[in-house]
Amino acid sequence: MSLRPVDLISGMPDRFTMPIEFLELAAWTTQVGNVHNGYGYLADPRIGEHCLVAIGDPARTSWAGYLVDPDRLWFIAATGGEGSSVCLWLDDDGRQHVVHHGSGSGSILFAVLPSPLAVLRLFAVGYEEPCWNTDWGEPPEQDGAALGLYRSWVRERWGVQPARTGIEALGLEDVADQWIAVNGPANDPFLHWLDRPGTVVRN
Repeated sequence: MSLRPVDLISGMPDRFTMPIEFLELAAWTTQVGNVHNGYGYLADPRIGEHCLVAIGDPARTSWAGYLVDPDRLWFIAATGGEGSSVCLWLDDDGRQHVVHHGSGSGSILFAVLPSPLAVLRLFAVGYEEPCWNTDWGEPPEQDGAALGLYRSWVRERWGVQPARTGIEALGLEDVADQWIAVNGPANDPFLHWLDRPGTVVRN
């Protein structure tokens, strides 16, 4: 029996454009059989929690009572077991960005990330929960060997080498101190938008 493909775009408003990097990641998780309950994983989820990144949200469960204004945010992947995620965000001018949306009760990183490809490279570093930006200055405690297939795909498909740390993966060496702080960079436009009065919360 074939696996149902991981779906990233069902119901997505037309003003969003799903980056090809995330579409191909969803297709890759399906191709290699790393799909469970409609979510795609970077390593086989049946052999242990080597990485809690889960791409896709078949029931759109991460919207209810969690993401502010779904018209401006679109969930891509969980980055930790406490509810943090990578999303697409539309700024006030309608420009699309990829952002990290902390859970608030765990990670409190709310920030624009450099690019979809940088996110794929961050995932390949091997952090079990890449939501914890305070860890990005050091390599993960585990070697992440279970991510071997994923790392090979990132290298062969996208032509980028695995990085030792999250800071290196995201190309943020010049501003590393800001990014490994608990709150992340203080002047981030996504954080400012979330803090602005009038930002809509949909329950």
